[in-house]
Amino acid sequence: MGLTGCGNFLKYSMFFFNAIILIAGCGLLGFGVYIRTNSDRVSHFTSVLGNYMYTSFSMALISCGGIVILLSFLGCCGAIKEVRCMLGTVRTSRCILGFVPFQV
Repeated sequence: MGLTGCGNFLKYSMFFFNAIILIAGCGLLGFGVYIRTNSDRVSHFTSVLGNYMYTSFSMALISCGGIVILLSFLGCCGAIKEVRCMLGTVRTSRCILGFVPFQV
């Protein structure tokens, strides 16, 4: 399906923004793994948060980073290949994840 003009611009801008979100997700995942494995270097976190909260915080960062990476990768692939099913899955997942904090 060939896009021209504005449609082509939207396709590549969606890919670009999903790629930026993918890089941010890699940063979240990397930081979570770093503070999980190097507890001696970031001991000020354990003194402030406590050991249980420190472990929970690092695992939450790793989980959120993985979810962000998965969704943004699907968004990048869906935008470049113009697969409506992938883009619909990403949109639905982001809507559900966006409303989760309001349910608590």
